[in-house]
Amino acid sequence: MAPTRVVLQLISTNGLISYTESPNLKKKENAKKAVKVAHLNAKHGSSKQASDGSQLKDSKYVHTQRKGWVPAPCPIPPEVMPRIATWAETHIAPDKRDEAIGDAIVKALKSDNAGNASPGIAFFEESIVNYCVQETMLPFPFRGHDSAVRAYKPFGTPTDFKHFPTVFLNHNVNALFSNRISPGASGFAYIVGPDCARLPELDHFHLYNNPPEPIQRMEYNREITYPRYHYAGVYRAHKLPFTLSRQGWEALSEGAKMTAAQIYSQTYGGPGSRAETIAKLRQLASGAEPISLVLFECLEYSSRYYSYAKRLPVPLIAATAPPDTRRIPPKAELDRRTAEEEKQRKWRMGVPGYPHIRKARP
Repeated sequence: MAPTRVVLQLISTNGLISYTESPNLKKKENAKKAVKVAHLNAKHGSSKQASDGSQLKDSKYVHTQRKGWVPAPCPIPPEVMPRIATWAETHIAPDKRDEAIGDAIVKALKSDNAGNASPGIAFFEESIVNYCVQETMLPFPFRGHDSAVRAYKPFGTPTDFKHFPTVFLNHNVNALFSNRISPGASGFAYIVGPDCARLPELDHFHLYNNPPEPIQRMEYNREITYPRYHYAGVYRAHKLPFTLSRQGWEALSEGAKMTAAQIYSQTYGGPGSRAETIAKLRQLASGAEPISLVLFECLEYSSRYYSYAKRLPVPLIAATAPPDTRRIPPKAELDRRTAEEEKQRKWRMGVPGYPHIRKARP
């Protein structure tokens, strides 16, 4: 028996249009899609080894969905959050409540990572960013302010530890209490910026935090700053239903408050005006614009990536000290300059004995 034919009628501006579709053709397309899905599962979900030799089957690094982002489940049970909030409100002073809530959530995580890794050396941010750009990692769509959280995400799904996304946190500017995140241990931070909810989209990423004092150099009559960061490990972010309290906001310095207002007033088109910055400052003070709490779950401390990052080239200007222009010249140099100036003075005055002295070039 010949297969039946389905006729779909679509209404357009020109009139009635008929479209005929065969069931056999639809079956063939479904079969092709099934073969393609099986090929992707065999390539990504069932492969024995990744390109760097590490096991990827049933790993915490495997993305569960290819055509869309699915947030990783929060390791903290939902019923724990109200208990922590009630405990902090009852037993903790208001000025220490924000830090106590973060510590309680990290303790409830019960992670196997104890954070025994040493801080190690401080990496230049320019070196890590240059490597990300070379590996076709794009800046993650955070606000364009210089003080906002910086993140770089690879184009496509990362397959090895060298191509994981990279995040930079600064506890003095954009991530309050992030200096408490030890290498190889879980921690928390209050992220300053409206795009903190997108941090979990990175899934697993390399985290850099605890920046030491930056190196500053004078070049072309202007001061150039080279920020540095310590490597913390491979992390996953989870946004929690807690925000910075009003007492925690009042405890910040005036410079930190103004920087936060500038980050929130920044748009994708450019920095906000002074009126917009003042308006955001008032919203942050009143709690209308929240500063959300983000849990950073440590997956592991990648010693292989740390060893690989140490071999990256450092900035040339920061690697070598510039010449000291304030050096005191030696006595022989001073005597030579004094004698030359004396000859020039006598020649201008017409003193006999100096007829052939030529004027020195400026």
